[in-house]
Amino acid sequence: MKKQLLLLLMMLLPMMANADAVEIDGIYYNLVVRTKQAEVTNNPNKYFGEVVIPESVIYDGTNYSVTSIGDYAFDGCELQEVISMNENPFDINIETFSNNTFYNATLCVPVGTIEKYRAAEGWKAFSNIVERDVPNGIQNVKTGNEEQMASYKEIYDLNGRHISELQRGLNIVRMSDGTTKQVVIK
Repeated sequence: MKKQLLLLLMMLLPMMANADAVEIDGIYYNLVVRTKQAEVTNNPNKYFGEVVIPESVIYDGTNYSVTSIGDYAFDGCELQEVISMNENPFDINIETFSNNTFYNATLCVPVGTIEKYRAAEGWKAFSNIVERDVPNGIQNVKTGNEEQMASYKEIYDLNGRHISELQRGLNIVRMSDGTTKQVVIK
C-alpha cells in the first residue's frame, strides 16, 4: 500500500510542478506547461458579474486549451452571467459554482450546444441556460468610427469578454440588426 501511494505521489508531482496560477483577462488559470492545458481557478478577490470561459488562452506566446474548472473556483462569487465559449462542455464538479449562481445566473452557451450543456455533469445544475452566438473568431477586419456607436448592440474584446465601449485595437461588435462586425480603433 505504501509503495502504491508513493508511486501515485511521484506521478502527480510533475503535474503539480508544471501548474502556475496566472491571471489572463481577469480570470485566474492553473497552466500545465507540459500538456498546454489551462484550468480555471479561484480569484483571491472573488469573481463578480459576468465571467467568460474561453476555449483557449494565450500566455507568454503559448496557446493553452481550457480543459477544466477547478472545484470551488466560483464558489461564493456573485455572478449574473457565465459565458462558456466551449462547444463541447467538459464535466465540472457541483462545487465549482455556488448554489446562488446555479439558481440565479444565466449560463450562455454557443448556438447548437444547449442540449450538451443540459446533459453535462455540473453544467446541468444551472436553472437558466440560453444559447447565444458568441463571437469566437475574426473573419474580416474593417475600420469603424464613433458615429456608428448608435447601431452597436454588444461589444466584445478579442477574448469574447463583453465590454461597455469600443477600445483601442480590434473589437468584435454585434450590431442591432443581428450581424457581427470587427471594428478597429486606432
